[in-house]
Amino acid sequence: MGELFDFEEKMKVGIVLEQRLHSGGGFQQALNAIIQFIKICPSWVSINIYTTVAENVKHDSLRNVSVQYVRSGFLERITSLLLANEFLASAPLTAKMNLTTRLESKMLAQGVEIVYFVGPSNYALSLRYLPYIFTVWDVCHRDHPEFPEVSSKGEFFRREALYRNAINRSYLTLTDSEELKRKLCNIYGADEQRLLSMPFQPAPFSNLFNCHDLKEIESKFNLPADYIFYPAQFWPHKNHVRILQALAILRSKGKCYSAVFCGGDQENKKTIQVLAESLGLSRQIVFTGFVSERDMSGLYALSKVLVMPTYFGPTNLPPLEAWLAEKPVVYSEPLKAQVGCAALCIDPDSAVELATAVERIYSDDDLVAELVLAGKRRLKEFDSMRIDSENKLLEVLEIFNCRKACWGKV
Repeated sequence: MGELFDFEEKMKVGIVLEQRLHSGGGFQQALNAIIQFIKICPSWVSINIYTTVAENVKHDSLRNVSVQYVRSGFLERITSLLLANEFLASAPLTAKMNLTTRLESKMLAQGVEIVYFVGPSNYALSLRYLPYIFTVWDVCHRDHPEFPEVSSKGEFFRREALYRNAINRSYLTLTDSEELKRKLCNIYGADEQRLLSMPFQPAPFSNLFNCHDLKEIESKFNLPADYIFYPAQFWPHKNHVRILQALAILRSKGKCYSAVFCGGDQENKKTIQVLAESLGLSRQIVFTGFVSERDMSGLYALSKVLVMPTYFGPTNLPPLEAWLAEKPVVYSEPLKAQVGCAALCIDPDSAVELATAVERIYSDDDLVAELVLAGKRRLKEFDSMRIDSENKLLEVLEIFNCRKACWGKV
């Protein structure tokens, strides 16, 4: 592919960041993807970063790069919805009007030739001229339609429409695992050659583990010693309920362990607080609310164990962050493919199994040391897989760089 470098002009990629900081893991993974792309970007590629969230422009992890804010007001949202409708978008009148979103117009004016959506984005459906790279994190609306956050208020149908159309139209779709890649092929008939699995990596705040005053954080949140840690937004699928039930079982045995729940409210926090009170666990639970990245690193460092009985996957960021912080992990058995032997896996429906796993962590130092070592090995395995995927991504971009010469500037 050496002939690709004969072109005088660089290939320009427009990266779109729509996630908000308070969206939690979604924001961190989108941020990871941007930092990763900047790191591996070859000399023949230039990057423009766009965000529809004003506060993202000044985020610490992006302070050394230029991020442009594109306002997504009412008119922009209406335009995007119209263009995302396949019947309206293909109508002759729409073509004559030369209608585009503000975001695409700005990218076109600045010479962007391909768009990289670092998270699932409805904007992909509204692009009129630019090809794009899409990202899918899960298909949990298919895996667990019983949960209201992926089924109520039309959310199931919104996700179906987005994935069905965006994946099959994309130049490339990135997934977090081979398992998800296979699902997209089976469910949406996607071409396997246009899918690439790119393993998650620990969030950017992970490098702060040794750069904070732990006593300050301990005092700030009035933290108990050696607590169970669960950093998760208060969605039903996160399954905080099972942790509370497990703690109640353990307390009935005279073992009073504490837990710290860290995350924003998604209309389910009150349910968890009421349950904690009814089980007599109020004094054993700390609700920190949404915390800064610096505080998050401290909360990991001070914890005993990450316990994550979530239903949604196939992958999640907290196990990687816990391994980096040298903490053992208790995780959901259906998601075992992510963690392998580097976690104690339990049935997320079983409070008894969860209680047993927690008890083992607190009573067996050799087991903890074994899990921590296994976590380090698992991180290295993901690093190796990620490097391989990054090389494949660059190969795909080289091919695009060759082909775009056939149609010139849009």
